[in-house]
Amino acid sequence: MEEPLYHERQSMLFCAVHALNNLFQHKTFSRHDLDCFAHQLAPDRIINPHKNLLGVGNYDVNVLMLALHRRGKHAEWFDSRHDIYNAALGDCFGLILNIPTKVFRMMPVGRHWLALKKVGRRWYNLDSKLKHPVPFETDESLKHFLHEKLQKGGQLILIKNESSNDEE
Repeated sequence: MEEPLYHERQSMLFCAVHALNNLFQHKTFSRHDLDCFAHQLAPDRIINPHKNLLGVGNYDVNVLMLALHRRGKHAEWFDSRHDIYNAALGDCFGLILNIPTKVFRMMPVGRHWLALKKVGRRWYNLDSKLKHPVPFETDESLKHFLHEKLQKGGQLILIKNESSNDEE
């Protein structure tokens, strides 16, 4: 029997925290950690451009990339001009998708971070807005999901282990 997947649910605008923790499959980062990263990126700014003014999350990609780097991961943007169906996702630690959210009269009001991870032989959607992780039946069904999200303004980040070339 498979162990249950770690899956944090959405709280306020902390989807970046949840996406990172779901990606790493345990509570790796806290709200405080990401607030500190945002402060490190703009130490002299009264209003921090990397997070929500009210302190309820909504972290930008710079905070996310710094958090990944601190855990030995490299974030690589997927060039959406290329066909996702030809993308080699097998060497990825996981994927992070940033999608527009439609809240008011179908107008994009914000964006949402979510993690996708391969566990064993199967990819899972670990979106914190879902009640539980949702498996993709095949790699092709994952790519179809990604294709649809990219067509609707989504942005995909491939998460890989940082190169160990520095140690040679």
